[in-house]
Amino acid sequence: GDDTRVRTRAARALRDVRPIGEIEPLLLKRGFLRTHRNTLVNPAHVRQVRRRPGGEDWELRLDPPVNLVLPVSRRALRALWEAFGEE
Repeated sequence: GDDTRVRTRAARALRDVRPIGEIEPLLLKRGFLRTHRNTLVNPAHVRQVRRRPGGEDWELRLDPPVNLVLPVSRRALRALWEAFGEE
């Protein structure tokens, strides 16, 4: 859609009326990474990166209290590993 949901440690997500592509440059400057076409994450709050069950695809789990499991696109995987000092 034309709006973006921003999740924080708070129980409720914030709603921004701008599309994700418009707020992406602001978040990238603050260390966020695009991990999927509709997802940006702060790598400091990634608890785990793992392969999805039975496959070649990857996913990540965020720190508590959020605990969300989000997909990682193949295109974004390299940048994610680089954020953790891996290749």
